[in-house]
Amino acid sequence: MIRNKPTLKAEAQNAVSLLIKTLFFMIIGLSISYIAIVNTSAERNYALEQEKLKNEDLKSDQIDLTTDITKKTAFDEIKDNDKLKSMEEIKEKQYLREEDNDIR
Repeated sequence: MIRNKPTLKAEAQNAVSLLIKTLFFMIIGLSISYIAIVNTSAERNYALEQEKLKNEDLKSDQIDLTTDITKKTAFDEIKDNDKLKSMEEIKEKQYLREEDNDIR
């Protein structure tokens, strides 16, 4: 019995077909991997930008609070305070002296 051997042309076409299929699946796999990596990177960058914005807001709030504290504790603000004006004036001033703290 004589077996029919495939011709060289048929073998070459089969090899090219397998090569094309292999390359197609490799390209599909690499494309999916690339899209997944880019998506993860974009999500991380978005989260980082959101945290930077929160940080800037907190810094701005801190500056505002510091400014408010500075204004409230300023001498002119304390001097013009209505509660301070409603206090009774001191008639006789008494000062603390070092001798008053001595233990006898």
